[in-house]
Amino acid sequence: MPKTLILVFGIGNPGRRDDGLGAHFIDRLRALNLPGVAADANYQLQVEDALTVSRFERVVFVDAARAIDAPFQMAGIEPVAEFAFTTHSLAPRTVLALSREL
Repeated sequence: MPKTLILVFGIGNPGRRDDGLGAHFIDRLRALNLPGVAADANYQLQVEDALTVSRFERVVFVDAARAIDAPFQMAGIEPVAEFAFTTHSLAPRTVLALSREL
């Protein structure tokens, strides 16, 4: 079996119809059993997720968004270490920055 190089990380609460996209996407992706692709999901990104992310060459974050006009959008992000009042919910770029530290 090929080495797992890509992590697809779904973000969102499956109990909420407006925010469960990431988790539902991961459920469907897992059913495909794609070689070289790992899948994980959580309600929101947290500090602990940086360790998981650090183990992969590429990461794709999947989340619902209101600020786009198309059905979906793919965009590259750069790691940025920015922290707010709490570290219980982080932006994908902050998780990437933490994963580089690990």
